[in-house]
Amino acid sequence: MAGKLKMPQVATVIVCGRSVHSAKMRGTADGKRIANISIAVDRGFGEKKEVSFFDCVAFGKTAEYIERDCADGHGIAVFIQGTLQQRRWEKDGVKRSAVEIVVDRYSCLEWPDEGKKAPPPAKEIDEEIDDASAPF
Repeated sequence: MAGKLKMPQVATVIVCGRSVHSAKMRGTADGKRIANISIAVDRGFGEKKEVSFFDCVAFGKTAEYIERDCADGHGIAVFIQGTLQQRRWEKDGVKRSAVEIVVDRYSCLEWPDEGKKAPPPAKEIDEEIDDASAPF
């Protein structure tokens, strides 16, 4: 008999969609910020258009960026990459669970108004690169 099948356990997801509401913010005892946001993602078009909603949670600096970018409410286009996580709890004797995306990477794809400052552009590097030293 051949060896056991070794399959990696992967729960990574990438979502591009629009914020459903302003980020709901809270903090930990040590001051770390936590943001909860829901993202709406469309599939199809016309009468066959469907919308899925994904709950997301972000921590630290990522949460602060989400708070800054999604403070004005719904409809902000965002990119989120993260890991699926299932939470389980019991309330009034009923077992419940929820699946959410723990955000690893986040990017705002637009800004809601002209008054809001966009993040600064990436720094340009003003040095010549020797083609011989390139690794490819």
